[in-house]
Amino acid sequence: TSLAPLKKRDLFNEWIKRSYYADMKWIVKTRRLRTSPEAFFPEAKSVITVVLQYAPIKESCEPEGDFWPWVARYARGKDYHRFFKKMLVKFAKSIEKRFQGVKCKVATDSAPVWETELAARSGIGWVGKNSLLIVPKMGSWVLIGEVFVSLEIEPDLPSVDMCGNCSMCIEECPTGAIVEPYLVDARKCISYWTIEHRGIIPENVRPTLGYWVFGCDECQEVCPFNRGKILESTNYQFALPKHLAQLSLEDVLLLDYKTFFSYFAGTPLMRAKFLGLKRNVAIAMGNRRDPFYLESLKEAVLRFEDDILAEHCIWALAKIGTPKGIKFLKDLFFSIKTSKMKRYIEKII
Repeated sequence: TSLAPLKKRDLFNEWIKRSYYADMKWIVKTRRLRTSPEAFFPEAKSVITVVLQYAPIKESCEPEGDFWPWVARYARGKDYHRFFKKMLVKFAKSIEKRFQGVKCKVATDSAPVWETELAARSGIGWVGKNSLLIVPKMGSWVLIGEVFVSLEIEPDLPSVDMCGNCSMCIEECPTGAIVEPYLVDARKCISYWTIEHRGIIPENVRPTLGYWVFGCDECQEVCPFNRGKILESTNYQFALPKHLAQLSLEDVLLLDYKTFFSYFAGTPLMRAKFLGLKRNVAIAMGNRRDPFYLESLKEAVLRFEDDILAEHCIWALAKIGTPKGIKFLKDLFFSIKTSKMKRYIEKII
């Protein structure tokens, strides 16, 4: 497609005006680049959009247990930022080699580019009401990349929005984060809280996260374009590693940093960070209200001695709320060192 300004920039500006970006202030700072693709690479005259399908993976092991089913599908294997960009760079170099004097610049979702709009305008798919790109025969299980090219290329026709009157993604969003078609409020989004947010998750938000520990696929799972007959991906970089398939919530909560790093280095899960992922796990345990988790929650408080993790584990113990859980809370009151956590236990019980 061309590098003309994006037509839906008013929608993006409205999204910012309503503070739907939560505390992701870098998005506001790069507003101009996101709505004016010509500013990203001034030498460019065209942009080529590509997609990489990450699910469903052909002949891969399915997640089981209480951890992996609640990790977004794109995050169960390797971090696409690493290998996808290399693929794009290789593609860009082949263009520069074929067309002497032409220059290219690649972008993935870490770059300040409004990729879904460029993809829709280039005809590869359309933007669904959950703000995700939907590609024929692939659904929305795709990642988007761009190659900006200093070469005039005849634009393809833009895609037609095929969502029609369907509003399943809006209706099934567990937190009501899709406030209206094409507008998602990150302040309500499970993916935002479990991936991007650092520190304490407010108490009123914790129950809304359900069992999710990293990201959320709810709006995609219900989409008719993902439930019909779609192609299976052979991009096995996204497949769940067999040697990690048996990991449980309890395992992840009690991992030491060395083991955590050996398991998750080079995967999207590192984005949540060591204590952030454990925080999410503690919330999922509390929302499950299963007494099975009591011992590991208590142990995590004592082992890691971190106030933020401790608060979420203490909250989960109280949420489970059995007599044994209450006893553990009282035991912790006399075991932990910080007065802040002692006050939190007093408040919560």
